[in-house]
Amino acid sequence: PFFKWYHRIYQVLMFFIFLGPIRLILLIISFIICCTITISIVAILKTLKCDLNKYRHMIIAHARFWLRIFLFCLGIGWIHVEGEFDEDARFMICNHIGLLDPIIMIQIRYLSFVIKKEFSEIPIIHDMIDVCDPIYVERSKPCGYTNKIISQAEDKSKDQIMIFPEGTVCNGNYMLKFHRSAFLTNYKVQPIV
Repeated sequence: PFFKWYHRIYQVLMFFIFLGPIRLILLIISFIICCTITISIVAILKTLKCDLNKYRHMIIAHARFWLRIFLFCLGIGWIHVEGEFDEDARFMICNHIGLLDPIIMIQIRYLSFVIKKEFSEIPIIHDMIDVCDPIYVERSKPCGYTNKIISQAEDKSKDQIMIFPEGTVCNGNYMLKFHRSAFLTNYKVQPIV
């Protein structure tokens, strides 16, 4: 939407009334603590040559606490879940309507995400995402990623795979082309709204 000058003044005013500066400081602190502790735990486990897959859920459970504070500072006070998760489904699909979707989903469930390869090049973010055992794909090249996704789905010791089939953030006003990888197997696919 197009904002006029008085909309901007209203936004700034509401930022201060609803404790925006304090929330911003808490948001930054929670993110730094989450990253520092998570990356340190992973580094220690790698140094000790431990199998990260055994400790993955413990690391994610710890990160959830700090990420929950992060989300609360952004205004997400309550995550309400209706319905049940199908434990037999190997894939979960969801429209990607915001950048916080993966962080919200990781609060609810242990998942492995299909993620754009560009995220693997951002140092701290890459280390945080790696805890979830992601599958990095280069969306511009349709080559061989479906086989990686299917082989990870076949490994029942790994978490369910979360796919945003449109491959990018969409505000819900348009239907974008779906990537078919979740639909090319005989495994159940659970849609999430």
